[in-house]
This record gives sequence, C-alpha cells and structure tokens, in this order.
Amino acid sequence: MISMVDQEDGKWLRADNWQEVLRDPSKLDDRIKQFLLGHNEETERYLSEAPDLRDALLLEMKGRVAGVDETVPLPGKKYSYQRRFVDGAERPQHWRLGAQGLLLLDENVIADQ
Repeated sequence: MISMVDQEDGKWLRADNWQEVLRDPSKLDDRIKQFLLGHNEETERYLSEAPDLRDALLLEMKGRVAGVDETVPLPGKKYSYQRRFVDGAERPQHWRLGAQGLLLLDENVIADQ
C-alpha cells in the first residue's frame, strides 16, 4: 500500500527541474519516481483483476477526447508553439509555428521506442 505521508499537499510532486526531466527522465527526484511507480503498480494490480473494467474505462476515456485536437498557439519571440493530438494517437505532438510548421517532438514515436 502506498504511504500517505506528504500526500495531502501534492506540491512536492511538482519537480522544480521538470524541463530537465523532460529531456532526461533519470533526473526525476527518486521520491517522486517511487511514488508514481507505486501508484502505477497498484493500478495494474487492481485492473488486472478486472480486464473488462480496464477496457471499459479506456473506451470511456477515449470517447471523451476529440480525435484531432490542438492547443491555441502560444506566442514566443520569433515563433509560436502548439501541441496537437492526431486522431488515434495516445500522446501529443509539439509544433513550432512560423511561415511553415515544424514538428519538434512526437511523443508517440518516443513511446514506441
């Protein structure tokens, strides 16, 4: 069972070095990592006992998300930046917008590696 210590205030789960962690996940604070791994394991144990529930939850969540979705472009000094979800994809793409759009990162490609 997961410890309830420090869980009443989730601020401790916000990594101050989140940008560094995006580039190198090994930089994530071990306490945060262990907390997340514990929750993932607990969820896996629970849902492994109810595969029909897992499938129903997944369908419900997918049904609430638009097939194609994108954020309003966030303006920068020279470019604007946008996050897009492609139909059928589980993770977003990150775009730099200018005269021509440039795909900076496709999280789906990384997740499949």
